Amino acid sequence: MTISVVIINYKVPEYLLQCLDALYKSLTGIESEVIVVDNHSQDDSRQWVTSYFPQVTWIDAPENLGFARANNIAIRQAQGQYVLLLNPDTIVSENCIRNVLAFAGQAENFGALGVRMIDNYGRFLPESKRNLPTLWSSFCKMFGIWRLMKRNPYYNEHLGEHDCGETPVLSGAFMLLNKQDLGDTVLLDKDFFMYGEDIDLSYRITKAGFKNYYFPETIVHYKGESAKKNSMTSVRTFYESMSIYYKKHYTNKFWYVMVVICVQVLMFFSYIYTFFRSHSIFVAREVVEYNAADHTYGELIRLIDSNKTLKRVVILHDDFSIRL
Repeated sequence: MTISVVIINYKVPEYLLQCLDALYKSLTGIESEVIVVDNHSQDDSRQWVTSYFPQVTWIDAPENLGFARANNIAIRQAQGQYVLLLNPDTIVSENCIRNVLAFAGQAENFGALGVRMIDNYGRFLPESKRNLPTLWSSFCKMFGIWRLMKRNPYYNEHLGEHDCGETPVLSGAFMLLNKQDLGDTVLLDKDFFMYGEDIDLSYRITKAGFKNYYFPETIVHYKGESAKKNSMTSVRTFYESMSIYYKKHYTNKFWYVMVVICVQVLMFFSYIYTFFRSHSIFVAREVVEYNAADHTYGELIRLIDSNKTLKRVVILHDDFSIRL
């Protein structure tokens, strides 16, 4: 089998259905399997998916296992030469999977691949290609110092968003892994509940002697729809994950203590920001709707990419649509 696609679902059935609809069009003619692990959503996700996409291999987790542990369940049983970690709140074009597989097949010492991600406002997501989070780059990002600099050291800005090349860190929202050659290296560190596991995995892949590639195939990533279900918990989990990463990969205890202190301060301010945002202090943005019946997914992605405004784009479907 060529590729196994692994998707972790948590209470986002509409996004998942849209993701699968686009994905299966992209997998046409490719020997593949799609595995969905549901992190104990306790909603209608399974019923909807099995109704529209009965070919999906569905796994019910007994509890919310987090991103890393849930992925590992599917990765262990995946039969593909490649494994694609894919977020449920993403949309790929009809040619996406074929294009990334073609590149992976000829890339030197291929370990993993990420793509050019835009959000549903048409904005490029710089986390598509990142540098390893050194203490300095993380400090610049956390405290906004990068705004005074020519480049943000946290992101790989030496590589253009439309260029192709190596990058230290990829995003777990779309991460194609060479399971055949990497073996158990493709498994995620279960200490990370959510966030940070893609940084850790990217680092371990390069340490194993393989390369991480950024390939400018554009996809849409609504970004963080599962996390929005419990935004306060997500804030805490994000900063806890950063602490885990530094504890694992940095041996200097002094710097680790400094990181923990900074994380606690930032977590406090993030709670305040998240609280006000969740209580609609910020102005709602206009929504633009497109119907999937009128365009291919590739065309829809190009429409969103060319939008570049503050309008939020939603893609509707005749059978299932995103609920606003």
